[in-house]
Amino acid sequence: MKNNNVWTITALTAATLLALSACSDAEEPNDPVIDAENTAPVDARIHSEDDDLWVRAADSGMTSLFGTIENLTGEELEIVAAESPASESVELHEIVVDEDGREVMQEIEGGFPIPAEGALDMEPGEDHLMFIGLHEALVPGDVVEVTLEFTDGTTESIEAIVKDDGGQDEPYDHEGHGEHAEHDNDESTEGDGDDEGHHGHSEHDHAETAEESTVGH
Repeated sequence: MKNNNVWTITALTAATLLALSACSDAEEPNDPVIDAENTAPVDARIHSEDDDLWVRAADSGMTSLFGTIENLTGEELEIVAAESPASESVELHEIVVDEDGREVMQEIEGGFPIPAEGALDMEPGEDHLMFIGLHEALVPGDVVEVTLEFTDGTTESIEAIVKDDGGQDEPYDHEGHGEHAEHDNDESTEGDGDDEGHHGHSEHDHAETAEESTVGH
């Protein structure tokens, strides 16, 4: 009789342990699936793949940002302004053809639209973000943060890596810059003319002096 009780208790204990184990497995949540390719925050509206958004390396002055920015939403977004701790200001620039048929760079009126679930592509010689007044040199490998503002006033930050592409396709001597350069050249030319005038006047004086000396003798 004693042995029967022992077997009964053992069976009940085993059944209890199995039941507890089953409940524990049922209550334990499944591990979340992490998408390693999608590194954008859950509430992000824009995204750019690693190394796809980049800034041209520069020692000082101005430089540009290029690359692709994806719109993760089902509605069109429009970038109307930008700023970065890397420079005094950031402008949205486009390349247009002026009345003389030259390609020149100018600040765009409005903004850069990004189609719903589409992308904004910025390439050298085309639309880009212009960093003006760099605070320090940007060398290859640096990471630059840029905050973009949309038409509704909201903002979102994104990062770009600094690269040295070995080129500078944007016509930087545009509008005021070009006019200033032409003005400097004109002044320089006028200065050369003045020097020639003074030089000619000096030769004339020298000739008169020589003539008077000859007459005296």
